[in-house]
Amino acid sequence: MKSLIKNTWFKIAVIAFIAILLLLPTAMVMNLIRERESIQQEAIWEVSSKWGNAQTVSGPYVTIPYYRYEKQIQEDKLYNILNPTKSNRDFKITIRFQKHFSKNYEKAVELARKNNYFLEEGAGDFYKIYVSFYPENVEDLYAIFELVKEHETTKIYLNNKLIPYIQDLWLFLMWFYRIK
Repeated sequence: MKSLIKNTWFKIAVIAFIAILLLLPTAMVMNLIRERESIQQEAIWEVSSKWGNAQTVSGPYVTIPYYRYEKQIQEDKLYNILNPTKSNRDFKITIRFQKHFSKNYEKAVELARKNNYFLEEGAGDFYKIYVSFYPENVEDLYAIFELVKEHETTKIYLNNKLIPYIQDLWLFLMWFYRIK
């Protein structure tokens, strides 16, 4: 045994065995360090993806409704206000409808813009369209009314006044003008 202890090769073999034995915990520690680095990178990526992209800063805003009147509608309203006792021989029916999401809305707006008595007011959800018709324009009245009659915010006016049962009485009478 004394010869083994003094043997140089035995000493080198024991040192190599101890070095290899000590490499195992070092490898385990290195593996732990790599794992924690990858977790750190994932955390940095996750936080930066949620907060580091382009930011939109917004605050409260005020919507101010605007009015765009057509000249003829203003003159008609002024005439009705200044001459309340005089009865008009010609009457007109006005349809008011608001913005709503249906396939007929865009068609109704397009038809309304072609009318000489077209009025739009408001903006956004408060956007309203007024279209007036005289008896000679009954076909156009019928076309627009058929497009917007189902919506609950659609209103019908007679000479710029809201009349009870107007849809049941006056529009029914207007349809007689369609018969030629």
